[in-house]
Amino acid sequence: MLLVLWSSPTWTQGISEYPDPQDYYNKLINFGITHVFINDYVVEQWRLEKAWLNQPEFQKNYLELVLDSGGQLLFKIKNKV
Repeated sequence: MLLVLWSSPTWTQGISEYPDPQDYYNKLINFGITHVFINDYVVEQWRLEKAWLNQPEFQKNYLELVLDSGGQLLFKIKNKV
């Protein structure tokens, strides 16, 4: 799913927009987001290291790894936690 709506959560958002990661997770769930894709090259080029989706603790708590191949990660959003 491509996140393009201004009011929707974007994968570039981090602690400055959502100080509590649970709020960001809830926003993803409420918008019906089921999977997220992270490309390490894009993260590096756009300096998105601080985005919630790129945080190991956020991934551990809210995401389930589906695919890890060549710097590309596909995660399934965990059911309501």
